[in-house]
Formats: sequence, C-alpha cells, structure tokens
Amino acid sequence: MGASWLNNKGEGQIERHAKKVGHILTPLVAVLLLVVTLGALLASPVLSLHQEAFKIAGVIGMMVLGIVALVTQFFLLKNSNGIMPFVFSAVPQAIALLSISFINYPYLLPPAMTIAQAQAPQSTFQFLLIAEGLLIPITIGYQFFAQWLFRGKFTLQQGEQGKAA
Repeated sequence: MGASWLNNKGEGQIERHAKKVGHILTPLVAVLLLVVTLGALLASPVLSLHQEAFKIAGVIGMMVLGIVALVTQFFLLKNSNGIMPFVFSAVPQAIALLSISFINYPYLLPPAMTIAQAQAPQSTFQFLLIAEGLLIPITIGYQFFAQWLFRGKFTLQQGEQGKAA
C-alpha cells in the first residue's frame, strides 16, 4: 500500500523505487492473505468445517477477490502511475477484515458473546450520533485541507531543498 501511494505521489527515483518495492511485496502480501484467511478458517472456535459450507465458500470467494485485486495492483503498478494501484492495494485489507467477521458471525467475541448481547444501551447510541455528527465534518474538512496542501508529485530534489531550509 505504501509503495502504491509513493508511486502515485512520487516522481523520478522515488517512483522507480516504489515500483520495485511494490513488485517484491505484492506477492508476499498475496501469500500472507492466503495464510491468514485459511488460518482464521481453521482456528475459528465457532466454525464447524463440516456444517458451514456457505461460510467457507464465501470466505474462499473473498480470498479469490483479494488475490485478483493484488494481481491487478501488481500489473497496474508495473504499467501505470496514479491512484488506481493504491485503490487496488486497499481491497485485500478490507476483504481480510470482512472475511474474519464473516467467519465468526454472529459472535463478536467468539464464542462468548453475540453481537446482540454486546449492544450498548440506547443512550450510548444517542451520544455517539451527536458526537459523530460533529466530528465527521471536521475530519472530512481536515482531510480535504491535507490533500490540497500536499497535492501534486514529490521529487527527491524537493526534499533536499526542504532539508537545506
């Protein structure tokens, strides 16, 4: 993900190095995605491998989507600059988290508590609604400002000029 971001934001030597590192790390991430997801399937205390064929098929389908996203990222990193390799590098992370949630559903803290049992009182939801209603616009505004401030590409020469100042 970092290499894809530097490929998008860097020029020259930074971009070339990011592509090189991205080509090394993307296959490693694919292997880790397979290991972690299969390990989660085997280690889940709430999943019976004989009775939960739907969950297993769903997780395998998500794994395939993650691998397809990583292969796409690998080739996009090789052949293009821009934001798309970064977008495709985020997909496997989201899929890994979703698959772990899917494996353990409906248990939040397997096998001790279901999601319904872990639900907070209504007053907590009301407080969070107000707090998030105030904080989300501030966070979005900050992100727009940061993206505007750091827009464009970065080169090593610009970084060395900043060191001299």
